[in-house]
Amino acid sequence: MPEAESTTSTASGNPMELLREMVSFLLAKRVLSADDVRRVLKLQGRIDRRFGSLAVLKGYVSPHDIIYILYKQLDSDVKAGDVAVRHKLMTPAQVKEVLLLQTNPARLFLEILIRTRTILASNLQLAMREFYKQKAAAGKVPAGHLMDVQDLIKPTRQSRLDADSLKFQLKRLRELAALPGVVHRVLGLLQNPHVEMQEVAQVIEGDPGLSIRLLRLANSAFFGLSSKVGTVHKALITLGVKNVQKTIITASVLEKFNAIGQQEAGDFWRHALLTSRWTHRLLELRNFRGELLDDGVMAGLLHDTGKLAIWQYFPEANAEIKGLVKSGAPTEEAEREVLGMPHAEIGAFLFQLWNFPAGLLQAACYHHASTAVLGGLKDMTPLTACVNAACRIAHLPVIARPEADGGDEGGEMLDASSLDQEFLAFHGVNADALVMAAPQVMSEAEEMLSSFLSQAPAT
Repeated sequence: MPEAESTTSTASGNPMELLREMVSFLLAKRVLSADDVRRVLKLQGRIDRRFGSLAVLKGYVSPHDIIYILYKQLDSDVKAGDVAVRHKLMTPAQVKEVLLLQTNPARLFLEILIRTRTILASNLQLAMREFYKQKAAAGKVPAGHLMDVQDLIKPTRQSRLDADSLKFQLKRLRELAALPGVVHRVLGLLQNPHVEMQEVAQVIEGDPGLSIRLLRLANSAFFGLSSKVGTVHKALITLGVKNVQKTIITASVLEKFNAIGQQEAGDFWRHALLTSRWTHRLLELRNFRGELLDDGVMAGLLHDTGKLAIWQYFPEANAEIKGLVKSGAPTEEAEREVLGMPHAEIGAFLFQLWNFPAGLLQAACYHHASTAVLGGLKDMTPLTACVNAACRIAHLPVIARPEADGGDEGGEMLDASSLDQEFLAFHGVNADALVMAAPQVMSEAEEMLSSFLSQAPAT
């Protein structure tokens, strides 16, 4: 941050006045254009000014770190910054900087200028030195080209929830979405590489509903076993530890969110299965094999779990979100405005509560992230990247295949024309290769859908 200390030491009683003077100076010196200023100020108005969002903006933590901080805050009055320091996610100096960004609009304006690369940090630093030198000498910087800063920076699509309100919502979600104790016991047993399957089977059989759902899933097209299994113990032996864990997690999510309407459930699992199969295919294209492919299947399947939570547990908020989207608001912005978090982060929070594998949490958290955000993650995994790409590909439209393509008349093909070069280069995929792979991927997903939906209770 250029001349960071000065933005606090010279600020008078009105923080917006300092920003107004600063903008006027940068315009007068032609360091910035009026269009630059308007664009950055409007962006500043859209930024979520809660601690976690600003800490992510600074690059001090990742969004999934904020999920962990929120989780740790649920049963205490400790502030987010103190939790971050206690768990060595941030330093005290970094916490102080974030708190200053919350209260000082001029400081946040400078941060956005740098983060958006509107101006080189070195050039901005030189300009700010001159600004504060003039201000110190005259007490006020002469206004050359005044802009209506207050109107331009007016917040839009901000979350309505303060930290306490968000904590209340997350506590409510924790109570509503708690998994049965048997699920946690089974997942805990499966962490032991020497566990006996008979012991695991006995725990599962203590819950008839979980037993039935596990057997249905094990015998579905989702796993594609060569022969049917009739007992829990036989299912565990046939599937193996890794697939048992996957089955238990999937079964528990199906059971937890069994009050979703049939239309929404159908749309949800169709996209989930398509994303799951695309994740598997993209990992194969990157020459990954073995356990990671199984992880990809599950991460793709469950990436949108946060949507299920919104639909089932927050119906009034869901209706309001739909109204905002219908009026033109992006889905994630509408979710953040109404609930304080988008569905991706809600899903990640649930996975944190349920102590699901870290790979699932990260994949859920970033499945809508831009390539810029993904590229900035210090610990991004191939799984996270592939789920992110698969989710977008799964949303692509299917169009009639031109006869010149050699396809049968009336055939269909994936329309990958909307995938930009930045996306394709970042994920290392080729649009033509995706179009070629699409028929098999879509066929696999559709084959699984009918058997998968049969697992859900009628509503």
